[in-house]
Amino acid sequence: ESGAIQIKKDFFDLHQEIATVQTVVSDRAKAKNLTLAVNINLPKPYVVSGDRQKLGQILINLLSNAIKFTFEGQINLDVLSTTQGIEFIVTDTGMG
Repeated sequence: ESGAIQIKKDFFDLHQEIATVQTVVSDRAKAKNLTLAVNINLPKPYVVSGDRQKLGQILINLLSNAIKFTFEGQINLDVLSTTQGIEFIVTDTGMG
C-alpha cells in the first residue's frame, strides 16, 4: 500500500519452489488428516523469472487458509501454463 514492497527478480525452477511450499504445509494437512495433492502440468525443469520468496509466501498463505477452513477431504494445488502465463489453482473440500 505504501509502495514499500520490493520485488526481487531471480531465475528459479518452479518445481523446486513448489516442492518447498509443499514441504512447509504438508505437516499441517497431515495433522488434520487432509490429503494435499500437488499437480504440476509443466515440463521439468521449468525455470521462471520472478520473486521466489514472494511467490512462496503467497502459495503458503493460500494453502494454509485452505487447510485452516477444511475439516475433511483434500486440498489441491494445480499449476499449469496458459496463454497469459502460469496459473495456480487452489481448491479444497472445505466450506465457502
